[in-house]
Amino acid sequence: KTAVPVLLTPNQKGLFKAHNIRTTLVEKPIPLAEAYNVKNIIDYNFKEENLKTIFKTLTDAYGIEIKSDNEEILAYTFTGDLSKKGLYEQLDLLCGSISSKYQIKGTSIVVSNKN
Repeated sequence: KTAVPVLLTPNQKGLFKAHNIRTTLVEKPIPLAEAYNVKNIIDYNFKEENLKTIFKTLTDAYGIEIKSDNEEILAYTFTGDLSKKGLYEQLDLLCGSISSKYQIKGTSIVVSNKN
């Protein structure tokens, strides 16, 4: 059986199981600026910013698609400094502020209501 090639980008890993490779995210994603050793120009200090914009900022920073399955969630706003925190800690704070949760689905992160 011929192996199917898998392209991994930064912050992704492949898990080999039952002759298949499944792609997912690493345990501790790092910003792309750090991965490529370039100056970080992203500001993680948010003031009344809607989550749609914050998710886009984090998506750009980590190269990981962060989205929601609920349009209402994207309209919520957040104020706080998320710098000096890892991606999952940043998401814990964001989700905690709006009583939601996130799940890793393949190589994306989906934020949804808790129910």
